[in-house]
Amino acid sequence: MSYRAIRYMSGCAAVILMAACVDRVTSVDPESVDVEFVTEIAFGSPVSDVTMSAGVGLVEVTGTLTTPQGGYELRAEFGQSGRTYEVTVVATEVSGGITIPIPYRYQVTLRGLLAGTYEMRVVHAFESATQSRTVVLQRTLEVQ
Repeated sequence: MSYRAIRYMSGCAAVILMAACVDRVTSVDPESVDVEFVTEIAFGSPVSDVTMSAGVGLVEVTGTLTTPQGGYELRAEFGQSGRTYEVTVVATEVSGGITIPIPYRYQVTLRGLLAGTYEMRVVHAFESATQSRTVVLQRTLEVQ
């Protein structure tokens, strides 16, 4: 599996989503997709499920990743595994922090995708004393 990573420092979540499978096209160059993401701490807001939607040449992903405490650095990785494209939002423990869960809401927009059917997966992962990796959403999308 090959990956391209983008890191958004200072405790801000980053998610990057990559896709492909346009009538059995099995590869999209990660460098050719324009990725935009926004994140914010979501204290006082309900935690939202991860969602994906497709439009003309684009895919949007929204969701929430909650770290068990402060002191985490978040980054996103994306790549291809077989015919499925995967985004992994990784929270890495870098220092001690406030000892309450910190929810980060994120939105990702991928532009410049070819029209076709895309198999997509979003994963949340934690790199700390205990490692974990959870598939939070997997589905097929039709990009126009």
